[in-house]
Amino acid sequence: MLRTIITPKLSVGFLGLYLCLALVFWTNESSDAPFPPEAKPEQGSRIINELVGETIVILQSETELNGWTSQIEVHLQPQGTVPFSHIHRGYTEAFEVLEGQLSVELDGKVSVVEAGEAFEVREGVSHVPANPFEGPARFRVTVSGVKNFTTCLSQIHRRLGDKSATWLVRHLRVGRIASACDIYVSTI
Repeated sequence: MLRTIITPKLSVGFLGLYLCLALVFWTNESSDAPFPPEAKPEQGSRIINELVGETIVILQSETELNGWTSQIEVHLQPQGTVPFSHIHRGYTEAFEVLEGQLSVELDGKVSVVEAGEAFEVREGVSHVPANPFEGPARFRVTVSGVKNFTTCLSQIHRRLGDKSATWLVRHLRVGRIASACDIYVSTI
């Protein structure tokens, strides 16, 4: 009986200590922003996140000459997903499914989008694309008017795929970069 009284208190204590240490780590972690010019991914660069079965290919990086337009192609393995539901501030994403099927949760409602179909995700709409199907899925995303989209995307996804960090540390790092970028906000 004594054990059942002590265990919850110890568990809460350890959780509190873990969260406090994570907060200290988060506040002392460099956000890496503003990013140095060499942090910008080149056309054709790949961002691979094995933890969630996602590969992103940079098709076009934003420049002043192209109106700050970026284009990426996302490959999701069967059962692959974008790491978590998120929103964007200040821009709309245009999606085009190129191969397979895509399950998309938009503000809590799930839809299936087939190859050849397109849809938009407006600013502030919570969304998470996923591939719960048996075959691979591939889709293109176009974003306009964002100066550091591909740089921020590569920095965020590099941290999300860091197998050496715990879930909490990965997400705290992502939060720091997303906050510095001011374009990508987790809804977890």
